[in-house]
Amino acid sequence: MGRVLLEEGIATAPQLSEALSAAESGGHILQHLVNEGHLAPGDLHEFLSKQPGIAGIDISQYVVERGLAELIPSDLARNRLVMPIDALGKLLTVAMAYPVDTATIAEVEALTGRRVKAVLCRSHDLLSAIEKQYPSESTDEGDSFSGLNLSTKSAGTSTAAKSDTVEQLRALDSLPISSTALQRFDGLWGSNVPSVIEVCDFVCGTPSLTASTLRAANSEAFGLSGEVGSVALACSILGAETVRALALDSGRIHGALDLDAHAYESILCAHACEKVARACGHTDTGGMYAAGLLHAIGRVALAEIEPEFYASLQSVNSTQWSTQETQRFGMSFAEAGHELLDAWNVPPTLSGAIRDQLDPASSEAHRESAAVVACARSLARALLNDSPNPALQPGTKHLFEIAGLDPAIADSILAEIRPIA
Repeated sequence: MGRVLLEEGIATAPQLSEALSAAESGGHILQHLVNEGHLAPGDLHEFLSKQPGIAGIDISQYVVERGLAELIPSDLARNRLVMPIDALGKLLTVAMAYPVDTATIAEVEALTGRRVKAVLCRSHDLLSAIEKQYPSESTDEGDSFSGLNLSTKSAGTSTAAKSDTVEQLRALDSLPISSTALQRFDGLWGSNVPSVIEVCDFVCGTPSLTASTLRAANSEAFGLSGEVGSVALACSILGAETVRALALDSGRIHGALDLDAHAYESILCAHACEKVARACGHTDTGGMYAAGLLHAIGRVALAEIEPEFYASLQSVNSTQWSTQETQRFGMSFAEAGHELLDAWNVPPTLSGAIRDQLDPASSEAHRESAAVVACARSLARALLNDSPNPALQPGTKHLFEIAGLDPAIADSILAEIRPIA
């Protein structure tokens, strides 16, 4: 499979090496390629559909015989994205998002005592079908297989778990700021109150405070709910003292996440996002800067909900975090960010781009802006990992093409933001 991925230009050797290393602790290499943004779910489906011997169906149009789902447990169906759809004698046909997963096929054969024939279907359609067949079942969070995180929807946890996470996210009223950031912010206040521009410059480098500032500016009190997506505009509306009060009222610092490291990566993503947006002819580059800065704010919010969980992830390879989060919370960090920002009345153009960044090709309303955020995230990670020739990597090339840009522009954007790193 690795050889085919290389030959087809689906992944590069470094990406495969990283995915293979991550897969040693669970999951499949394709799962990790998808989770890290190197491979979009739509591209995965297209790639698999072209492989010899793989048949596909539209599961959304398929009527499954009652009782077939009982042949395999619900946790296996959800975690492996597999579901029985037909049985004829000793032959069982199953729908799968990844029908060349021989380990899962062997397990289903062992469980059912039948020979299994796997057919390909789109992950989001299969997820919907699985939820219909197993509507009240919960999954086993202890399953050693991490599941294929092929979309921003829940694949490895129950609908109830996701609903509970959404409720907790939407109840949050603040996010933590690191102690070092707070000290720098306090340093702005000397004998005089700093200017709004000085305060804005600080906020633009602090994701949690950016989110809180946008929340306050979009409150009903100012009559601009759902309209303020620019940090500069938000700071102008609130004033320096109000922003300071927001900073002092930030959430508790629990140490589950390295907030300074998170801010650093987010700043790189924000600058890249602004430059990619400008190249696309985006008129709201300030809003896109904010989208880049907040691209992973959902992770900060999830850490507020369960700091102990994130503390336990410190010993886990960061490439596996997305999978672990989806299993634990029923959603990706991107979807969590959307839920938080939507509850805080941040413009849907911004929150939607953040939600759809993991699979911009499947986005209906925010395809281009989600692709811009995805491009920026890819470039930021290239800088952090010191990756060679990011513009030549298949995942990055595809994202730039979705955004309507020549992938070659990636190198010039990297050159502009490299001094920041």
